[in-house]
Amino acid sequence: MQFRVSVPLSGTDATTPAAQVIMPADLPPVPVFPPAAGVRRRPLGLLELTAESPLPDIPVETNLGIITDTEEPLESVVARKWDQAPTETPTPGDTEMWELYNFTEDAHPIHIHEVLFQVVNRQALDKETGVPVLTPSAPSPSENGYKDTVIAYPGEVTRVQLKFGSIPGRFVWHCHIVDHEDNEMMRPYQVGAPDPAQPPDRGV
Repeated sequence: MQFRVSVPLSGTDATTPAAQVIMPADLPPVPVFPPAAGVRRRPLGLLELTAESPLPDIPVETNLGIITDTEEPLESVVARKWDQAPTETPTPGDTEMWELYNFTEDAHPIHIHEVLFQVVNRQALDKETGVPVLTPSAPSPSENGYKDTVIAYPGEVTRVQLKFGSIPGRFVWHCHIVDHEDNEMMRPYQVGAPDPAQPPDRGV
């Protein structure tokens, strides 16, 4: 695909080279977040609940949740529902590492509202324990730069580094598959202190 802009420039365009054919090496470098010392890591779980009858092993609900012990991720993951209070509560301006442990059979496009992030790496999970194993793999070239959605593949932990803005508020993160996000795979997160005027949380 090629875009041809016919409107004359009002000033000097220093963002792209003057060559007719633009190669990746000609483009400006992709901006990266500087490594944050002591960045908070949040291990988070992607889960599916299955039916016991009449058709066992059929997914009936998808969930997001928290992992309370990274030494035993599968044993310590706790599912959370949409109407329960946020468990992700960064401070405005914070940088965090979210680790998305996908314990399901599906690839989930995870979308995090009101924040940009960078994909750090992915790592295979042990099927019995959920502990990361093997060497982490780098993101694909298409995942360079700032993102608001990342695909979390099954049997892997996907790590993203987020830089939160200075404005507090209540936002959401969720799977972008509509059948999943409408079936409990959506959670609120809270940046900074809650607004006293917002409705109270119904769950704990």
